[in-house]
Amino acid sequence: MTVQFRCDLSAQPVPLVHSWEACIGSGRATLALRADWQDQLQRVREELGMRQVRFHSMLDDDMGTLFCYQDQPRYDFYNIESFFDFLLDIGMRPFVELSFMPRMLASGDTTVFAGKGNVTAPRDMRAWQTLLQNLVRHLINRYGAEEVRRWQFEVWNEPNQPQFWPAGQEAYFQLFDASYEALKQVDPQLIVGGPATSKNAWIPEFIEHCRKSCHLPDFISTHHYPADAVGNAYSDANSQLVNTSRSVLRDQATIARGQAGRLPLHYTEWKVSSDARDPLNDEPFSAALIVKSVLEVANLADTCSYCTFSDISAENHFPNRPFHGGFGLLNRYGIPKPSYRAFQLLHRAGTELLPVGGHHETVDVWVTRAPDCLCIFVTNCAMPQHPITTETVHLTLGAAPDIQTAMVTRIDALHGYARPAWEAMGRPDCLSREQCNALEDGSALKRETLPLRLENGATLIELSMPPQSVALIELPWTKGASRDEDSMLEEIERETWDYFLHEYCSDNGLVADSTRPGSPCSVAVTGMALSCYPVAVERGYCTRAEAVKRTLTVLRFFRDSEQSDSPEATGHHGFYYHFLDMRSGRRTWDCELSTIDTALLVAGMLTAAQYFDGDDPAEAEIRLLADMLYHRIDCPWALNGCPALSHGWMPDRTGFLPYRWQGYSEALLLYILGLGSPTHPLPSESYIAWCESYLWKEIYGREVLYGGPLFMHQLSHCWLDLRGIRDHAMRTHNSDYFENSRRATQIQQEYALRNPLRMKTYSALCWGISAGEGPGMKEQKVNGIDRQFYGYVARGAPFGPDDGTMLPAAVAASLPFAPELVLPSLAHFIDSIDLKSSDRYGFKTSFNAEFCVPGASQTNPWGWVSEWHYGLNQGPIVLMLENYRTGLIWRLMRRCPYVVEGLRRAGFTGGWLEQT
Repeated sequence: MTVQFRCDLSAQPVPLVHSWEACIGSGRATLALRADWQDQLQRVREELGMRQVRFHSMLDDDMGTLFCYQDQPRYDFYNIESFFDFLLDIGMRPFVELSFMPRMLASGDTTVFAGKGNVTAPRDMRAWQTLLQNLVRHLINRYGAEEVRRWQFEVWNEPNQPQFWPAGQEAYFQLFDASYEALKQVDPQLIVGGPATSKNAWIPEFIEHCRKSCHLPDFISTHHYPADAVGNAYSDANSQLVNTSRSVLRDQATIARGQAGRLPLHYTEWKVSSDARDPLNDEPFSAALIVKSVLEVANLADTCSYCTFSDISAENHFPNRPFHGGFGLLNRYGIPKPSYRAFQLLHRAGTELLPVGGHHETVDVWVTRAPDCLCIFVTNCAMPQHPITTETVHLTLGAAPDIQTAMVTRIDALHGYARPAWEAMGRPDCLSREQCNALEDGSALKRETLPLRLENGATLIELSMPPQSVALIELPWTKGASRDEDSMLEEIERETWDYFLHEYCSDNGLVADSTRPGSPCSVAVTGMALSCYPVAVERGYCTRAEAVKRTLTVLRFFRDSEQSDSPEATGHHGFYYHFLDMRSGRRTWDCELSTIDTALLVAGMLTAAQYFDGDDPAEAEIRLLADMLYHRIDCPWALNGCPALSHGWMPDRTGFLPYRWQGYSEALLLYILGLGSPTHPLPSESYIAWCESYLWKEIYGREVLYGGPLFMHQLSHCWLDLRGIRDHAMRTHNSDYFENSRRATQIQQEYALRNPLRMKTYSALCWGISAGEGPGMKEQKVNGIDRQFYGYVARGAPFGPDDGTMLPAAVAASLPFAPELVLPSLAHFIDSIDLKSSDRYGFKTSFNAEFCVPGASQTNPWGWVSEWHYGLNQGPIVLMLENYRTGLIWRLMRRCPYVVEGLRRAGFTGGWLEQT
């Protein structure tokens, strides 16, 4: 049977809230002290994007939170802080369930679960309040009020169930009042809520009580299990599901949403099955129901927290076999189940949801729009014992852009499902490493090409959906780009590379700062050239032999050049002067010994050492020289007795410059290379001091580590793969440097859209404000507005300076961060305002359409245009386009032991760094 669905891509979308990523459930708090639990949660954070974790029994005796010593209460929050430190280190936060009752405060002996959590009311409510106040004061002292104010504090767990709270509703309301008062007395901005019930229970009564007691909650929380709608959570799980609607979570959430009113609604637990030994938890059925449920509920609940992320979560006893039907997304060995893979697919969903027409008893379709593609989810799902067959799904996409390819990722009996492989092994209770690896491979998601048809201006997709299955179809979203992406990028990269091919001294390998007549060498640009040579070899722009010759020439020059305090030397203490004479290689232009330019040069040397890994003597010498030149840099000398690195040093009486690398900038690379030195490393305190000088801002609704010019957000990324790895500063702000650069790019484009200074060319396609050459220090009246123009300065957005000068390089080098913004803009620069066709080295360096050039044509779309090219613009274009296309430089530098050591000493964790 054929099932028909249709989506008009020009229709008005609605936001799609990823409420399923707001929180994930766990077991009791003591499990968080286990290394395997922590490893699995870190994976969940990185691959599924979960932001918080909820857990039981934080206040239990086995956490050691409160105990009696010599008839006096003693508080010990060490285990809690060890747990919370870990969460913050991996970029997560706790969703704090205040449970269960310490034995010292308990009014009875009733317990629950294997951990013996006491579920009785406190015999002394003031003592309970004292415990909570001591706890939150400790948390605030350790993590800061600003951080703790972001956490949710949920009072108890399922008090409507006698096994969790035998005292009844009125006693729970008293507990909530006392807890609310205790926490708010410490800090009125703490977020406190409840009633944490199952089955949507008590919500109206709870809200009414809170109104009367003037303890208005900050949120409403409740739980959902499949049996809630049929009234028996403890009957046979299969019979529960037979009698349950496919959309039961949506139906229940709709009711709760209406009861909660404007208060945030958190489903802090929900599951596919309420049976911890239900085989369905291990099967593709769970994946299909998860995808259907969370997409139906996404915009109804602020949180939809699946329980649990791991089978290391036993309520009664730990599982004795790898696949036993446990609640976890991962089994005890960390092998993903289909349910885990479902959340992995959901993590790719866009943030806009388009309306879809069509209906079927078991098949559902959602079309979501991400910045770079369409993500279409298809499920074929029915409750047990209900009819379901393989269905052929036809999806018609109207008003589609020129979509050339589609990829499909499946979860079903043959895809993303490890249990059959375990059964084929003979169902072993214990797994060897080889078996774990085989099962991991068996559960892996695989993308396959999906054919497309174009018919009457629409894109047609056809796929077969077996019973209890999920499919994610991804179609590259190229709306706004008028050129073939790969050919456009190849053209830009090749032409830009030509700068390094020609602006070069064959005697010493030095590369010119710019194409200005008489330009000196820039050691930073020379470092970029060293990084571009591997790109050129891989792209066929030059031979490997030629690249080796150029690389060896410049490395030998730096080996033999003078290192001393002489004003005519090339460098000092292993560092190099900013500018060198192109022929002699000696200091010129009375420039400074530059720490940052040395870092860019060394990054190129280390890139070359990683790429030229052959056995022949020339490539071996490259590796030897790169190591030697890096090892001799005396990094602590550049501190000059201060925590932060100096910008540089002058060989006269001036000595060290008064400026320090403080505040976020391209110096991230400098600090990482300094920390990674095996001979003269920076102390860790210098990096900490640098991070403490960061300036965070909220701009256009985005929290960003601020740096106005775009180059600050690009240069370090030319070499450092910062995707998914974070230091303490980024963990604190739940971001990473790659994401921060993405936000900075988005802010630049939005600034151009808002156009507060009324520049005539600024638009969604025309933006890019950074450091570069401008018209000069001049004033003009332009369309009645007095404009101040500048020469070579570091321009920035949104706080300036901004005189209308734009740099195409600033846009191109942001390609890995925001391709959906950059690609259409590059096409605009080429096709609409022709910034490249007449130029020798790719894009014109900079232009200012506001500046009136005497004698220029009135139809000139550029206004003022720079006559010269600068290597500091050319290098990032080549390197970042290549990183976007193949990841070449990132791959090379991930192998560099000095970079890995520097990142680790800076406190980076997560992502690829954990696999190194």
